[in-house]
Amino acid sequence: MQASSSNDLSSDTHFWKTIWNLKTPPKIRSFIWKACRNIVPSNALLFDRFHGQFKAGPKCPRCGECSESLEHVLFFCPFAQAVWKISGFGYAPEIRGFPGFGLWWKKLSSLNGKGLFSDGLNLISFLCWNLWKSRNGFVFSAMVESPVQLWDRTFASFEEFISSSKNPILSSSVRASCSSSFPSPSSWLPPNYDFIKVNCDGAFDSASGNAAAACVFRDSSGHIIGGDTMVFSTSSANVAKALAIRLGIVTAINAGWSRVIFESDNLGVIFRLNSKAFIAWESAAVEEDIMALVEPFQSFSFCFVNRCCNKVAD
Repeated sequence: MQASSSNDLSSDTHFWKTIWNLKTPPKIRSFIWKACRNIVPSNALLFDRFHGQFKAGPKCPRCGECSESLEHVLFFCPFAQAVWKISGFGYAPEIRGFPGFGLWWKKLSSLNGKGLFSDGLNLISFLCWNLWKSRNGFVFSAMVESPVQLWDRTFASFEEFISSSKNPILSSSVRASCSSSFPSPSSWLPPNYDFIKVNCDGAFDSASGNAAAACVFRDSSGHIIGGDTMVFSTSSANVAKALAIRLGIVTAINAGWSRVIFESDNLGVIFRLNSKAFIAWESAAVEEDIMALVEPFQSFSFCFVNRCCNKVAD
């Protein structure tokens, strides 16, 4: 893996302006700027700077497995990978051939408002900064948190910044898609009188590649009125979860239901569908197909629910 090359970016005035124009607190813009210049003091950087005389050594203090580059902290440490997996982005980069943070950020910046949902770059900035902050808390204060806690804290601080801003930085549609990614009641609720609600779930066995999907439909009285299942082979749990929602859509179309609420306990898939941010490469084709299939519906929504509310589709 190559380190971020600030030399390749130093003359790109537009690139640096996009960083300072991020809709984030100044400390986060400063962090992204330092990360792109490859001057964030990771153990590997300090070890190289002091010619091997850095007492802590180059290893990652959290996993102890690899040299702690900035890219390791933000993407490749098992802890960081778990955070990205449960986040709305479902991002899983390959370490081999990774260009370094600066060039990665440049490519990401070019997608903002295109393949990446509007203002998505701001939320990713919050996430990167919080991953670094969590690393420092672990190293200097022995603070331990789970990947779920870090993502929840990241999203909460992002929402707080939005709500406290005098000039809102997110469109209402993006804010709606973000809020729909966070839970819901702790017990299942029936839909309104003229709606159908479908719970969708998928399971995936990484050893064999075998997967299954199920969907269960209920009316406003909570009565089960339909459902379907299928078994298949696939490459990831993300794909299995997305295919479960697609199964629900196809089943609803065949039954003639056009006012449907689709529920899943997969935060990532629901977030990406609501924001139209199809950046989880392995499930992107399925998610784009889902959005095409629901176009004829009179009314539809994709909602995240706690796992306890989705057991009917297990």
